[in-house]
Amino acid sequence: MLDHYNIHTDLALEDKERFESDNVEVSGVSVDEVYNEEKEIKITTVKILTENGAKIMRKPVGTYITMEAPNMTLPDEEYQMEIAEELGVKEIPVFAVASHDTGSAVASVPVVDKEDFIYISSGTWSLMGVELKEPQITPEALEYNFTNEGGAGGKIRFLKNIMGLWMIQSVRRELNKKYSFDELCEMAKSSDFNEIIDVNNSAFLAPESMIDAIKNYCVSNNMAEPKTIGDTVRCIYHSLAKCYAHTVSGIESKLGIKFDCVNIVGGGSKDIYLNELTAKYTGKPVVAGPTEATAIGNLLVQMIASNEIDDLSSGRDIIKNSFDI
Repeated sequence: MLDHYNIHTDLALEDKERFESDNVEVSGVSVDEVYNEEKEIKITTVKILTENGAKIMRKPVGTYITMEAPNMTLPDEEYQMEIAEELGVKEIPVFAVASHDTGSAVASVPVVDKEDFIYISSGTWSLMGVELKEPQITPEALEYNFTNEGGAGGKIRFLKNIMGLWMIQSVRRELNKKYSFDELCEMAKSSDFNEIIDVNNSAFLAPESMIDAIKNYCVSNNMAEPKTIGDTVRCIYHSLAKCYAHTVSGIESKLGIKFDCVNIVGGGSKDIYLNELTAKYTGKPVVAGPTEATAIGNLLVQMIASNEIDDLSSGRDIIKNSFDI
């Protein structure tokens, strides 16, 4: 009954809760929960006692302790001292960063003396948007399928989730990684295939074959069918860049702002071919980097909280002068 579980989480508590949700009792694992109602702190101790328990939980025999303190991110020194007391350690600082990976990535966008800028957090997915002081909750935002998400410094990330390099990764994996990403780009450059597909179509979310999914989409929409790997990869890259351009136009139309460049951060910023196509289709220069945007943005917010730097603008200035952009 337990064979279908494939656990890859660092928290033994999460593993335990997953089994409990299916009413499964795990032999060789004990759980103890202590809740301090006054301090609103819950401590769960999961003990993996046997090799059988270790096999099922996918963790070594040992003790795993998880503390849940929902108020920990509040700027309350007394509460933080209480947490330290529960942990049996000296008082430690607790910083709430932009905890979603995209939130931290956007914090790292290296813009200086500029409030209005557009970004792409580029990787497996592409998150494209702007920073705003207030959320945009309008019929137009709904029509363009934009979302409002919290960002560093109390800002709003007004953005659109776009299919990213997932499609290229899927094609490469389907080819048993026979070709490097650079080789796939060269194949795309050698192709003259010109069809553009809707990269956000649900057919491309998790197909058994990305190559076949693209072929089938083209055929069903009366387009030419890609015949080679170069055709397929070219189709993906140009379609992504075209979607980026459409998103830029939508944001500019909605906000009444013209942006002078597109900032691309994250691992996808290393894809020179896609950067070039993005510049071509948007008609704007591309500023690429930093690559490790999430980690850098996370660190930036911690430095602000510990008074190492003044604010987000100061941090972005440091990033611009510290990394290859």
